[in-house]
Amino acid sequence: MFSVNISPDMSMYLLLKNQGYEPAYALAEFIDNAIHAYQIESAQNPNPENELKIHVKIYSEQYINDKLKNSIIISDNGPGIQKAKLEAALKPAKQPQNKGLSEFGIGMKAAAVWFADNWTLETKPLSESNKLTTDFNLENLLNSGSSKIQVQEQASIEKNYTKISLKNIRKPIDPKKYQEIKKDITEIYQRFISRERISIYFSYDEKEEKLIFENNNEVLVTPVYETIKGQLYAIGAPKTWSVPIEFVMNGHLVTGDIMLLKEGSYVTNPGLVLFRNGRVIHGTTRTPYIPNKLFKTGNKYGRQRIYGELFLDGQPISYTKDKFEFNEEHFFAQIEATPGMHDLQKQAQAYRTKETPKVVATREEAEKEQNIKPPHTKPKPTAPHNPTTPQGGTAQPTSPATNQGQNNSDQPPPSAPTIQSFLKSLGEQTNYIGLKDIIDESVRLYTSARYIGTALCLRIILEQGILNRIKDKHPNEYQNYSADGIHTIFTKLKNEVGQLGPKTPTINKIFHYSKDQKVVQAIKANGVAKIFDSIILLNSISHGNYKPNKQEIDTLVANTQPLLEWAYCKN
Repeated sequence: MFSVNISPDMSMYLLLKNQGYEPAYALAEFIDNAIHAYQIESAQNPNPENELKIHVKIYSEQYINDKLKNSIIISDNGPGIQKAKLEAALKPAKQPQNKGLSEFGIGMKAAAVWFADNWTLETKPLSESNKLTTDFNLENLLNSGSSKIQVQEQASIEKNYTKISLKNIRKPIDPKKYQEIKKDITEIYQRFISRERISIYFSYDEKEEKLIFENNNEVLVTPVYETIKGQLYAIGAPKTWSVPIEFVMNGHLVTGDIMLLKEGSYVTNPGLVLFRNGRVIHGTTRTPYIPNKLFKTGNKYGRQRIYGELFLDGQPISYTKDKFEFNEEHFFAQIEATPGMHDLQKQAQAYRTKETPKVVATREEAEKEQNIKPPHTKPKPTAPHNPTTPQGGTAQPTSPATNQGQNNSDQPPPSAPTIQSFLKSLGEQTNYIGLKDIIDESVRLYTSARYIGTALCLRIILEQGILNRIKDKHPNEYQNYSADGIHTIFTKLKNEVGQLGPKTPTINKIFHYSKDQKVVQAIKANGVAKIFDSIILLNSISHGNYKPNKQEIDTLVANTQPLLEWAYCKN
């Protein structure tokens, strides 16, 4: 047995009892901890067969077992809490070293006390032989004036797990509230439970079910709708009503899509769904987020069709993780400035399903039918000639890594499908879950023509891929690279390659002249300059100094392809 200090002042726990949680968001704190611990363990020790299972068991006041009445038990098969880290896990406001879903270090404690004065934590840490158990009783701690709780230590051959039991909860959960909580949790963790390796199970009085998120949303594809003098028109060819979003706010990239849904609904449309670190912070079907100030549509037609998914990693949020804390005016202004948003807003107000529009090819045709005369316009002035190069060609913009915007690759960059399939193939070859997600995100961003976000992902894919290769294949050399950025890493690799050749040693610390011949030859030939140019470009984009175009991303992938293939090769 040993004790842990759970100070600060115990009166702080009285404040935590009265925090403004919703039950689903309070339970989400425990789920966040489980997923975060699993992510860290998976990054350090990747295992494709390692699956996280989280069980949330809720018991009613009428449950037949008196010991379980009016209680909640949250358990998972994650790595558990190590003995050395138990005090940090139990002390409010103690922030974890690895920030992510559990970034504030207060969530689990605040949520537990919000639910109940009396709760138990039981954990069997991975790679440790003892099970740890502690009881938290707020009334006893306050009466005794103590800020320490006792931890029982018992030898155990069980597999790793963590279980938290909340006893005699303050606000009993009836069947209706249970359904609401279950629905909220399903939406909050929709991106996690849609993957194969994370499952969440809910039960009410031992009737268990696996949470499954179904997204059947389809984007509206239709001509422009407009009412002219009381007549509804469908103008021009059908178009897909989806707008890609990409901008930088508070030093962090915001990406996503805002669209109009093919099937509108007041009941199931959450409006804007705002994600952070993979989980929903704001925007669910029970608490939709469609601010009139942004969408300029108070009518019922726009309200039921506007839908968006925006990813706001790095943006400030409340410690209860149920709202963002940034300047909404600035946020809205950035979205409104996105090309295509104004047209989407107009279509949201104009589109109708119960009215048959008159189909016309152009707006002018509709105006002519309504006897609207076109406005008199003056002839446009002739545009000035583009500046020319000394050779007589049109001048191109200069990027940080190219000469006068010219393609720096000897061969044309691969086409879009080739780049997408190449990136996907990298994801198939890595066992690092977080890296797989980043590769998937890079494909999504590239497909949506969001090249800043694509470049940021590519920088991580390149740097982390190389580090993982060295860590897995050359663990003794990993320390020499682990703290370096991509530019320094490649400089060291270049020096390693320079020591190899047919008449020089064929094996060194990192490379084998024969087995790694493709990447060695690529670097030895003219690949050094190309790869360095690509790294300079990636760093410039990452620092917010340059906005790339599609051609530059294509060239970047082509230039670094041999290095990426080597980094992600399993042989």
